[in-house]
Amino acid sequence: MMPTGLAAIETAQQNGAWMLLDDVEALRLPPDLELAFDQQPTARHHFAQLSRTAKRNLLLGLVMAKRPATHQQRLAAILALAASG
Repeated sequence: MMPTGLAAIETAQQNGAWMLLDDVEALRLPPDLELAFDQQPTARHHFAQLSRTAKRNLLLGLVMAKRPATHQQRLAAILALAASG
């Protein structure tokens, strides 16, 4: 690998970007989504019925949100989707 690539990997490992998607791949829910599902068990049940790919894509969008407002919008969209069954 070229020095630039190695430097990019080292930077990503230091700032946490290297492991950013580990939770998404493992389908671990972010704490705020977990809390929302605790308050809406039916939504949690419907979310659990989604395919692995669908869950992963929804979680990816949530984790990759750069602004808190975007994160909240995506969280609300996931809850609405899950609540609707």
